[in-house]
Amino acid sequence: MKHNYTFVIALIMSVQTFAQVSVGNGTETDYDIGPVNAYYTYSYYQTIYRATEIGAKGEITALEYEMSNENPIDNTDDEIDIWMGHTEKSIFDKESDWIGINTLNKVLTNGKLVKEGRTIKITLDEPFNYNGVDNLVIAIDANEAGYNSSSDRFYCTRMKDDERVNLYYRNDNVNPDPANTSSLTEALTNYFYPNIVFHGINQSCPKPSNLLAKNMTGTTVDLSWTEVGSATNWTIEYGSAGFVQGTGTTVEVDSNPFVLTGLKPVTKYEFYVKSNCSADENSPYIGPVSFSTECATISTDFEVDFSIYPPSCWQIANGPIGGDLSFGASRWRDNRSFTNEKNEVISSNAVNLWGNKVKTWLISNNVDLSAGNFSLEALVAVTNYTFSGTSEQTDTDEMGEDDSVYLLISNDNGTTWTDLAEWNEANQPLVTGTRVNVDLSDYRGVVKFALYATDGNLDDNKDYDFHVGKFKLTSSEDNLANSDVTTKEPKFEFYPNPVNDILIIKGKLKIGRVNIYDATGKLLYQNIFSRDTANVNVMNLDKGFYTVIADIDGVSQSFKIIKK
Repeated sequence: MKHNYTFVIALIMSVQTFAQVSVGNGTETDYDIGPVNAYYTYSYYQTIYRATEIGAKGEITALEYEMSNENPIDNTDDEIDIWMGHTEKSIFDKESDWIGINTLNKVLTNGKLVKEGRTIKITLDEPFNYNGVDNLVIAIDANEAGYNSSSDRFYCTRMKDDERVNLYYRNDNVNPDPANTSSLTEALTNYFYPNIVFHGINQSCPKPSNLLAKNMTGTTVDLSWTEVGSATNWTIEYGSAGFVQGTGTTVEVDSNPFVLTGLKPVTKYEFYVKSNCSADENSPYIGPVSFSTECATISTDFEVDFSIYPPSCWQIANGPIGGDLSFGASRWRDNRSFTNEKNEVISSNAVNLWGNKVKTWLISNNVDLSAGNFSLEALVAVTNYTFSGTSEQTDTDEMGEDDSVYLLISNDNGTTWTDLAEWNEANQPLVTGTRVNVDLSDYRGVVKFALYATDGNLDDNKDYDFHVGKFKLTSSEDNLANSDVTTKEPKFEFYPNPVNDILIIKGKLKIGRVNIYDATGKLLYQNIFSRDTANVNVMNLDKGFYTVIADIDGVSQSFKIIKK
């Protein structure tokens, strides 16, 4: 008989231990978040907890809070008065919107906060009979003439910015009178509430815990949670970040984890979950937890907007090609532009190359080339360096002798890269921009593109900007005919370089039109050949750098020469 009695006592104790409800799981801390303010001598807090978050009714016998450290708060833990009551309010409208204590029940007089480790527990003189329907307000008046440290903070949960559930007053000299709140002209509100455990009540249908979002794609996310009770069905409510609960999209699910589909790319969402214990009994919602969807894989024509940095869905990184990259920063920048041959201003991302330390990246999001027949058009330019603004056609400059900028492609998510184009001292882009077209018909599957800029190992005292002002993927080959350069290259050669009098250009079939431009983009030479070798007379050109654009075997090619 004694054995059975002990079993009953143990069973009762276990039920009593379970009789508690936790509200709030935030990890933020602030010394201005109640229940008391350890950094000020006196404080008075009123905090609203919503019925939908509590999800239970009955006699509340104690309150429990958690602090961010284990330091004693012996100058703030005595002379505590507490009132509790039901309220229709869900927020405080303004700093004078106090709830009168004459409408509340006093549940503790001259009491004490008991701290063990980081946990504060307050046992009430009189249990409060909570009806489980109305919202609950807790008013705590701290009267001990002393203070501790600003590092003595409570963990709290953040509401939305317009949901001010905490109204408080704190002062080092004036002890507030809760019965005369009209004198509290320095009161404040905020949208945090301290995480709390209500002892004495329990949820017959407990809410889940540990909400988690992971494996985000452009349109899906994996959601999971911990079921506290025995529910096998749940409701998820989700919407764009900041949505008002009750206006979101709800999904009834019977699996945990659950893959949520149909989302928009590059969008921040929030979600809540509640347990459905039976047809007429549900837990409160827990949440919100936020997540952001990734950029969608591109499979259609698109053009990049280089007026912003980094371009939407592109990554930035620093590090050598073939080495470990450090993502999140780069030497590319925005607020730059250059003027093309039509005097149009082209917005760009630009990188300043000088010295010998720059190794920097712009990396695209995923692009699906499975449909085939794609071509890529890019517009690049070299101008003088200026921190921001537009470079004019006269703002010329030169690339360093071991500087290079590469247009790259990867079909293994950036593990390895293949050159599509390279610009260097011998073929640097014009100040007005040089277009390059890449025939991608040989590529299939999901790829990434990148622009990689390096100023090499030699400090050659060059200081200029390299611009990218256009990056356009199309599923037609129309723009191949309008390019300055194409990287579906026939074999050709040109020599000598540097050149004194005659530049020789050789192709497989025929050399057509040959144009030579100076660094400002001015056309200085033009001729049409109809044979596989062209002897170009450059004797009349001044010493310096020139760009040659030649029709070689039916394809336009661009390269740089140096006139001695």
